Amino acid sequence: MRGSLRQLELIVYACFIQGVSFCFQPLPNGILTDRVWTNGMAGISYLATSLLLFLLTVFILVCLFRTTHLAVPSYHFQLYSSLRLFGRAILPALGVRLFFDGINFLLTWLLPSYAALFLLFTEAACLCLVFAVVGAVMHYEKQPFGPRRRAALIGGSALLAGIAVWYVVRFFSDYNLRVYSAAKYAAYDLAYETTTDSFRLQLLMLVFMSLLWSLLSFRYTFFSVERKKHDKNKPYGSVFVARILALLLGMPFLAMGKVLALPHGTISRIQRPYSTVTHMSGEKHFNATDESWIITRKVSYSSSKIVLDETKVRIIYGNDCLLTFAPAFGNRDLWKETSIPDLKEDRITKVYRYGFNAIAYLSDEKPVVWDIHQINKHTQQDENLIATMEYLVEDGYFEAFEYSYQYLLRYDPAFILPYIEKYAKGELTAAEQEKNSYLNQDYMLNFAKKIHI
Repeated sequence: MRGSLRQLELIVYACFIQGVSFCFQPLPNGILTDRVWTNGMAGISYLATSLLLFLLTVFILVCLFRTTHLAVPSYHFQLYSSLRLFGRAILPALGVRLFFDGINFLLTWLLPSYAALFLLFTEAACLCLVFAVVGAVMHYEKQPFGPRRRAALIGGSALLAGIAVWYVVRFFSDYNLRVYSAAKYAAYDLAYETTTDSFRLQLLMLVFMSLLWSLLSFRYTFFSVERKKHDKNKPYGSVFVARILALLLGMPFLAMGKVLALPHGTISRIQRPYSTVTHMSGEKHFNATDESWIITRKVSYSSSKIVLDETKVRIIYGNDCLLTFAPAFGNRDLWKETSIPDLKEDRITKVYRYGFNAIAYLSDEKPVVWDIHQINKHTQQDENLIATMEYLVEDGYFEAFEYSYQYLLRYDPAFILPYIEKYAKGELTAAEQEKNSYLNQDYMLNFAKKIHI
């Protein structure tokens, strides 16, 4: 039991190193990456941080393999022995790391748009090979698989496969959205959005690599040997808990030292602001509440850049949340509430538009909220919805036309057909061009031309 706890402690240390790596600089933690070639202190900072983290990782791995040797009289750290074995293992492990850094560099050069897709798999292959190399240096003897070990490996492998599929799906989802948004929005910052999408992928990579570390530890060391009984008067469990708590308590001091000495790449701020827009309607009211996660990383000693700005907007009526949506590429100006004048529909009152994400109103004193992006998929005729969207299309908003033309073709083709022809010819008035100035003109023209009636 004591040996298993010792191995579990080392696995916790390894996962901790993965988390620290993510907090201290963007993943992956290659030693020779494009970040290292940054001019000045930034490159030195990234190189020093990556090298130090890799050395700690290999040292923990050496200690992990040492717990499988029954010849060792104690499961406490034997610093001299561990350092001697570490010296034998570091060069082969470093060679593996640099080899995969070269592969990542080639992928970034040859396939810049898809390099992030392959990073997860190259990093996984690197870690597997480092385990194998260190195991060979430590003269690891393969142990038969017991039922517990086999169950852990099967379950962990299935979970790893699920995370890998999630990673691939997320990559293509983000990539396609970036391509679409870059073509549509005039003010779209492709480099910024690529950075924020990369941060989300790095979170998945962090979970994947931590789980892979644990799985490989089970594969090579955990449950691999029969251990001697130890003195029950010297329980290891309390020592294990104390060391883990000390590790967690020491994290703030470690982060402070990194920020002061080598700040580049360190997560410097996590902010979660709120804002609320309220409109009274009878005894109840609509609330539009946005929740934004803003995370920044240091780019120098005195400045930072945003790596994640994720906004979720909730439309609430009374105590009920009626709709949650994410504004277009985090632009809060594109979801601000706007009141729509009287639509001359007796049954609807207090109509509000939240950019071109949602519309909300009271119909027969009941709250109704529509996700504008889903209107074309709606199959039931709704006079209130038709009146609202026709008002917005007539007022010159292209996105109202884009998200409702199929629905209006089904239930009021006489209204929408002239607008399809108008946009296909690019015949916008000066006022309409002003209202749609945040959109690319070519996108509007090409979109309308592709509509098949």
